Amino acid sequence: MTSETFIRDLHQRFAPDLVKNLANALEAMDHEGDDVPDAKALFSAIEWVIAQPDSVENRLEAIARLLALGKVENLNMREFYRAQ
Repeated sequence: MTSETFIRDLHQRFAPDLVKNLANALEAMDHEGDDVPDAKALFSAIEWVIAQPDSVENRLEAIARLLALGKVENLNMREFYRAQ
């Protein structure tokens, strides 16, 4: 699943403003990631979560947990996601 597909799924369930803000944040991280290693690692981790075959709610929860961590460079994503 791509970021675009994930955002499209969100549009079906959540308020448009919330979805627009999330899409803008993902786009900003994608662009900032070119110059900032921490942002690039976080964006890659979020993309990994988005690609998981799970409910939108579980993926949003995992994204929130990633954002709370801040640094994700050495994070084992499979273990992190399983611990949810």
